[in-house]
Amino acid sequence: MSHTTWLHSHLDTDNDVSIEIKDMLKEKGSTCVSIIVPTRRLGQDRQADVKEVQRAVLAAKESVSSEVEKILSGIDDLFDRIDFTRNKDGIGIFVSPHIKKLVKFPFPVTKKIIVSKLFHLHDLLYLENYSAAYYLLDISKKEIRFFRGIMDRLEEIKDENFPKEITDDYEYSKPSQSSSNAGYAHVKGFEKDKSEVQQLRSKKIFRKTDKCLVKYLTTKETPLLLCAPEREISLFKSVTNHLPNIAGLIANNQQRTSMHDMEVSAWGQIISFIDQQKLKSVDEFKEKIGAGLAVYGLEEVWRAAKEGKAFRMLVEKEYNRTGLATQEVDIVNEIMSTVLEKNGKVIIVGKDDLKDFKRIALINRY
Repeated sequence: MSHTTWLHSHLDTDNDVSIEIKDMLKEKGSTCVSIIVPTRRLGQDRQADVKEVQRAVLAAKESVSSEVEKILSGIDDLFDRIDFTRNKDGIGIFVSPHIKKLVKFPFPVTKKIIVSKLFHLHDLLYLENYSAAYYLLDISKKEIRFFRGIMDRLEEIKDENFPKEITDDYEYSKPSQSSSNAGYAHVKGFEKDKSEVQQLRSKKIFRKTDKCLVKYLTTKETPLLLCAPEREISLFKSVTNHLPNIAGLIANNQQRTSMHDMEVSAWGQIISFIDQQKLKSVDEFKEKIGAGLAVYGLEEVWRAAKEGKAFRMLVEKEYNRTGLATQEVDIVNEIMSTVLEKNGKVIIVGKDDLKDFKRIALINRY
């Protein structure tokens, strides 16, 4: 098997993260190096990030047996490929005899330098939880644009349906000449008429747009964000057949939103939406306890995972052993890998979401 490099800084397909994790699981038993370091998105002090990653790389290399030359050179190669001018919130370097991956995390991470017989999966699974594709409809005064998103990146869709130009091709009844006493009433009547016609025009355009969305929103679970002035958001919601898809709203003025601002806003909305979905999984777990289809706590979850019962595992973010250049087995990481190997799902929930259930829980298949 040849080395592969995964630079997660572009729009990958929905399943890329899952496929990459499956490939990394196949390295179980080999020497696996996981280096995860927080970085800064903003500011000019990039050298601080460079030095911090350098120190982490050195610590990891010192822990690797000197005869594993392929791993040492792989770590150096990935470090040389890092573009520190395009930092996100964290960098991950993952190297084994057959795997070489560089990951940029769009969420905060804690420093970890782990040399073990299994890659550290926690942050990668957290990444996977947020990696499903979503769509964003951007409505401005002059056009409607459509985007496909993966995490904090958007890519505009340009095809036979989008972008749509909005033209003001309606004629309004202008106020006729009248006495000075009646003039104001006529002007107000004209403004009211113009507003009503504009509203009818907008609804007609939005209905046509909504029909186009069928091609992309193939299920009711596909998230859709709306970016538009509040009036247009309200009008679109009044005519759409995709109301269940709407996962978040970004209210703006009539001016076009910059790509950067839209990406930042979209990412925040999607994080909030997915976090709500995770809480629903926690509620489902609680319901399953009474039916005898759920367990919690390290020992019970570990036992059920080994027996192949795991349908969906829930674990709090950062609930694991972290260390510097450690060979110590992380039991939480082992459980996660076992669940995945037996075709279960792992969901990383927020801190204290499972505080009453010993930080780790499992919904069983049977």
